[in-house]
Parts: sequence; C-alpha cells; structure tokens
Amino acid sequence: MLKSEITTSQLFSIAFGAIIGVSWIMLVAIWIWQAGSIGAILAFVAGGMVMLVVAFSYADIGKAFPVTGGEVVYAYKNYNKTMSFAVGWVLLFLYASLTVFEAVSVSWVLSTIFPSLNESPILYQIAGSDIRLSDIIIGLVGIVFIGFINYRGAKSASSFQEISTYLLLFMSILFILAGLWQGKAENLIPYFSDGQNLGSNLLGFSAVLVTTPLFFAGFGAIPQALGESKLSGENTLKNLMLMVIAAAIIFYCGIIFAAAFLTPVADLMNEGLPAAKAFEIAFSSSLMAKAVLFAGLLGLITTWNATFFAATRVLYCLGNAKLISQRFGEVNENGSAPIFAVLFVSVFSIIGLFFGRSALLLLVSVGGICVSFVFMITCAGATKYFKALPLDSAPSNNKTIIQRCIFASVITLGLLIISIAQPTMSSGSLWNPEYIVMLCWIILGVVVWALSQSVRNSISDETRTKLILQG
Repeated sequence: MLKSEITTSQLFSIAFGAIIGVSWIMLVAIWIWQAGSIGAILAFVAGGMVMLVVAFSYADIGKAFPVTGGEVVYAYKNYNKTMSFAVGWVLLFLYASLTVFEAVSVSWVLSTIFPSLNESPILYQIAGSDIRLSDIIIGLVGIVFIGFINYRGAKSASSFQEISTYLLLFMSILFILAGLWQGKAENLIPYFSDGQNLGSNLLGFSAVLVTTPLFFAGFGAIPQALGESKLSGENTLKNLMLMVIAAAIIFYCGIIFAAAFLTPVADLMNEGLPAAKAFEIAFSSSLMAKAVLFAGLLGLITTWNATFFAATRVLYCLGNAKLISQRFGEVNENGSAPIFAVLFVSVFSIIGLFFGRSALLLLVSVGGICVSFVFMITCAGATKYFKALPLDSAPSNNKTIIQRCIFASVITLGLLIISIAQPTMSSGSLWNPEYIVMLCWIILGVVVWALSQSVRNSISDETRTKLILQG
C-alpha cells in the first residue's frame, strides 16, 4: 500500500501541470486564425465550463472512492473487473504515450532555444522526420531524470511538480503583462473568425470549441493520486477541481490574448512555434522568444512528470488488484513508489523515443479517443452509482449530482463520437493509422487479459474488492 504524502497544493500542481503542457506554444496561432482573437478566448471559456461539469462528476465519484487508481477503481465498482481492466488498459496507453510525446518534444523545444543542436548527426529517418543523435540523448536524459524522481516516491515527484508548476505560472503572468504593455488593439482584429459572415464565425468558433476538452483533460490525473493525498474536507476535491479548471481557463485565455495583442495572426501562421515568435516580433528580441520557449519547456516537464506519475499509478492499481501481474503492485521499501511500474513506463518511453516526431500527431489523435472513452465510462458509471444509493445513505444533494453526471455522460459520449470520427473526417478514408494503432493496442490488451487469467483466479472477487479499495 502506498503512503499518503501528497498535499493539496501538490495535487493542484499535478493536475494543472498535466493540463498546460507545450501545445499552446504550437497551436495558439491556429486557434486565433480559426475563431478570431475574441472567438478563440470565448471558445476556451465555453470549453472549460463544459469540462468543469465533467470534473465535478469526477469529484463526486472521487469523494466516494478516494483511493489510488481513480477511473480503474470506479470502473471496478460500477461495472466489473473486465471493464476495470479495459479502462486501465486505455488509460495506460494514454498516459504512457504522453510520456513519449514529452520525451520527443523536449529535444524539439531545446533545439529551438539552442539552434546548434540541429547540427547533431542524423541517425535515421522515419516518415520523413530526421532522428538526430541529440534527440535521442536529450530524450534519454529526460526519461532517466523523470523516472528517477518518480522512483524515489510520490513526495519527490510531487515536490518537483510543485516547483516547476508555480515557476511556470509566474512566468506566464509576466508574459501576459508584457503582452498588455507592448501590444496594439488593432492586432486583435478580426475578433471573430475572418469577419466575413455569421456562418464562418460560427464554424471557426466551433472548430476551436470541439478541441478544447483535450486541452483541459489533465484534471484526470488527480484521481490517480487520491490514495496518496492528504486531501480532507467535505468539498475540498470539488473546490480543487474548480481551481484547476479556472486556472487553466485563465492561462489559455491570457496567452491567446497576449499573442493576438502583440502580433497580427497572419504573421504567425507559418511559424512552427508561433507563441514565441509573437514575442520576438513585438519586442524585436530573440531573448524574449527564448524566454517563452523556456516557459514552454517548463510546461512540457510538468506534463511529462504528471503523466508519468499517472501511468505508474494505473499499472499499480491493476497489479494490486491482481488484474494483471501482481509485480506491478509491488512498492519500494518505504511504500512511496510502485517500483516495477516506474521501470515499465521508463522502458516504454525509451522505446517510443526512437520513433521521433513523426509519432507525435498520431499519439495526440489516439489520445483524444482514449480520454473521451475514459471520461464517458467514468461519468456513466458515476450516474449508475449515485442512482443505486439507498435514500437513507445518499448525499443530500444526490438529485443534483445525478443530473450533473447524466449531463457529463452525454457531453463525453459526444466527444467520443467526434474523436473516433475525426481521423476519417480529416483524411476522407475509413482506414487510418489511428485506427490501426487502436486495433493493435486492443489486440495486445486481449492477449494480456488472457495471459493474466491465472493471476486473476488466484484471489476471490471479495479479496480483490478489499485490495482495490485500500489503494
């Protein structure tokens, strides 16, 4: 059993750090181009409010089961062990693939800050993407570092996360203030899409809106850590979710406004890292661009650490419940880290590192399907759980909770349908790499499930329930 070492502040940093990442540096110009400066801001406000409903549903079910493993535990209690494994298997792909994404992205950001890294020898190519020696070395160093602090335990990982996240917040506030000081109001035009007609305004706004849930999904890292947290109080978890989503909305809206206020969006569309370019153009300083990139690097590191942590807790929960090899449920001597799970995620990250940048977009697309599936199953399960509670034991606001969970279930079902259809909508083909990756992971999951039968049969379901609820 893992020790309770994570404070409320550290829980916030895990979730907020998992949300922010580095995508804002790459995509801010696209958001502004599609929806306009104000339209993009409103899309993120609306998207954040929608995800807050989902986050509150997570808080409701999380309060009922405050243990390590989050959605894996909820699926076990509200469905069965098969669904629990399925949710855990999908979550494992989501979080582990995100650790690969960060491992690959870190060399991308660093090579922009330090262009000399681009002179490193090219080892090979994948899908037209060069894999340089510097990419492999930087990625390996990062994986070893993140793996080491997580191997030391939750206290080590969460303390590092807290420092990195609050430094990122501090730098972000400075950037937004700098944007307000140096920008020009005319750069905000067009406020909505291309300003030609209502139809294009609505289409541009909708195009950004449907993607926003993916940029708020990091709050799902909180349930993975609840069993190791010191969280207490009637509404503490719900308030924490509110703080995380509100902070993320403010961050995204502030960055969008600052970038749009500083530089006309047309000047940024052909830039690989437009957020940094906006500050470079406005201040005529490459140093400002590097400062923004450093903030992006911090965001990348916080997401990397948070998703690595979450992946190990998913594996720990599956192993502890003996749904897969019980070795994944083993912890170190002081009970602060699942050692075999940490080693597994580290090795997975190293393997993924050698596929390079060509894998990034594919991982994001499949990750969108994964997170939508888990959200939908969790919210539907929460609805089922609260509906089944006896009246004399149900929370006083049980009716409100049920209505909120139903609404969240409908929202996340819609997100799942959109995310599954998106590859076909984008390519016009029914057979896409995303579907191939999904199919391969499902087949591998079926194999693992079959090979784990003897482990599952080694204990009764009653014993498994006790283990999974102990965290």
